[in-house]
Amino acid sequence: MDEYQRAMASVRRVMALLDTAIAIPPGSRALPLKTVAGSVQFDQVTFAYEGRHLVLKDLSLHIPAGATIGIVGATGSGKSTLVKLLLRFYEVGQGQIAIDGQDIRDLNLGDLRRCIGWVSQDVFLFTARWPKTLATAVLTPAASKLSTPPSRPRPTTLSKSCPRATTPSWASGGRNSREGSGSDWRSPAPCSKTRRF
Repeated sequence: MDEYQRAMASVRRVMALLDTAIAIPPGSRALPLKTVAGSVQFDQVTFAYEGRHLVLKDLSLHIPAGATIGIVGATGSGKSTLVKLLLRFYEVGQGQIAIDGQDIRDLNLGDLRRCIGWVSQDVFLFTARWPKTLATAVLTPAASKLSTPPSRPRPTTLSKSCPRATTPSWASGGRNSREGSGSDWRSPAPCSKTRRF
């Protein structure tokens, strides 16, 4: 009975979340993925979480298309906040964020998020064969695209050395991947090798 009550409480919380109205108004301008170059511009952006002190104040930052950058700072300095603002999980208090010169507030929200790859600090991988794991991120995965293991990061070495490596499985937690600490590519018997990357 106790487990039933806990489960029902969880269901009520989930349903309340699903019924919550979206507070961020979506833009109407389409952003076809094939047209995105990837230039990102933060122009005098100021932001504070509700009821808290400023996290960002008059921040201006230009990231050219194709560039790779690293943002370093103390805990709570706003590193993750930059990405959350770019994805419009939150709205800027002042200033503007633009992709390829287009204000992200004007862009279709689904198109905007579809063109950005985000890896959370706390990554969860389902214990499943890799096609099923990858398919959770794709609305309509084509079978042809999921017919061979992905070429990055480096599972091909394992697939060549192990029979049945075309159906490896991933898992999460202590056995597997957390961003920044490496990942495991796991293949079923008879191959028991584990590669870290």
